[in-house]
Amino acid sequence: MKINDEAYLWKRRHCHLTQFKHSKCVEKVTIYLEGFKNSPLQLSFREEDNLALKTDIKKEKWCVGYPDEGVVWLSKPRANKKPQTDHIDINLNRPAIIAELIKYCIPILPRTN
Repeated sequence: MKINDEAYLWKRRHCHLTQFKHSKCVEKVTIYLEGFKNSPLQLSFREEDNLALKTDIKKEKWCVGYPDEGVVWLSKPRANKKPQTDHIDINLNRPAIIAELIKYCIPILPRTN
């Protein structure tokens, strides 16, 4: 994909890790500038991070990879206490989402000739 005349390549994969106690699912995104494959930006979205962020898992949590690989979503029960939940989906399979991650994580510096 091209952003500000720079070409970026990316891949996403779903993994199961063994070193975490509560949840083993993680979505991994690897992004690199074309021609610089040896210095990628690597992002991991782990369910285990719910505990690291000290969220109240019974009230609010994010989930990764299930039922759809590549999707991270935050879910929270509705205020009216119905069994449904409100949620925000972030689909890491969509190029527009990856473009936003690139813009957020990688500073785009102007080229000097």
